[in-house]
Amino acid sequence: MSMNEITPGEMANTAPPSPAFEVAVLLGRGMPLGEQRRTLDEIGVALVNEGLAERSEIAFAELSDPALSVVLLHLRDEGVRSVVVVPVIIPFDRNLKGWIGRWLSRWSAEEAGAMRVVLADPLDGIADQLSPVRAVIERARLGTDVREAIKPLKIKAGASRIPDVSRVALVCLGPRCAQAGAAVIYDQLRRRFGPHKPDDLQENEVLCLTTNCQGPCNFAPLVGIQPDNIWYGNLTPEALEGIADRHLAQGGEPVSPWAFQPGERLKKTDGALVEPDLPLAAAEAGAIRIRQAFVRKAMVEDNALAGFMEITNLGTFDDMLLAIECCFSARIAIHAAGGHDDILAGEGLPLPLAAGSTIRLQPGRLHLMLLDIPDVPDPGSTVDLVLTFRHAGSMPMTCHVHAPS
Repeated sequence: MSMNEITPGEMANTAPPSPAFEVAVLLGRGMPLGEQRRTLDEIGVALVNEGLAERSEIAFAELSDPALSVVLLHLRDEGVRSVVVVPVIIPFDRNLKGWIGRWLSRWSAEEAGAMRVVLADPLDGIADQLSPVRAVIERARLGTDVREAIKPLKIKAGASRIPDVSRVALVCLGPRCAQAGAAVIYDQLRRRFGPHKPDDLQENEVLCLTTNCQGPCNFAPLVGIQPDNIWYGNLTPEALEGIADRHLAQGGEPVSPWAFQPGERLKKTDGALVEPDLPLAAAEAGAIRIRQAFVRKAMVEDNALAGFMEITNLGTFDDMLLAIECCFSARIAIHAAGGHDDILAGEGLPLPLAAGSTIRLQPGRLHLMLLDIPDVPDPGSTVDLVLTFRHAGSMPMTCHVHAPS
């Protein structure tokens, strides 16, 4: 035998171990727009390549679909015999980590049947994602069924009662509000009214909660008060003291000038609207109808406009958006939110439009990008577009440039 030959025994020693589980479920925290999916997909591929499981699935603990319970039920009904749940908790949250284990133990006792469910150590830091996470994999291989390893979640009496409160303060912690000091506002409210738990709440108290972006970002920092249907905007800690005393605690009238009702728009000191009311463009050609079209400066890409509209095919035959033209942009793309690097001219085109269907190009999701604009037009000006469809033909339209949201 030559020095370079490998015996069958040596080949067996170098072969990767057989997967310990049929399925690895990557459990993310969840985000409103599901930005974690790509990261979880990549981690799942790495875990499968390392031999932890035959395949991977994705689930979320909050805010996004699919929920962990839905994925586990699907796997059980599919006949899967072994599952390992790998939490990806970034930033790390000790309470969430503990809750996942207790909930999973309770669910497994009630729903898992013959399916073995193991909870792996969480990937809770950047180092975990940069390394092959072999330590997590090895511990998961030796893991005990979650029904035996962790005490099940207990349902407290208070969790079965709707809080009897006079008001709910919804503090926006979206990106704009967070940068405008919303965390300070929330801490101030919690110090005043307390970080309540459901079984601690008393009648006539104020429940303080945080939310993701509520929409009217120009009012940042923003707090919604229900059931009064009042929003407080452009808040400062000093203003909040008076609002807490006169409105929230005593049940008085909303406090001006920070109180806004539904439909109100933010105004400058001279009474002019901060963002002028601009019309939304509309057009029709053949069976294609476009509504609610406008553009605004792109949030991430420099020298670019983002475009939004609703395109409906009212006909009985499929159509297709073939091209979009603009007088001052040579690069135009239909693009999904989540990063604008390396956008190619015409990306996302042609865009199929099935009979009877509607495609919405909207902020935070699929949208139009007008790129490489030498001089981005100011809000209030207009942009001429021509959309060309396979059957409906060319459709010219003029869109107003709205202020960035």
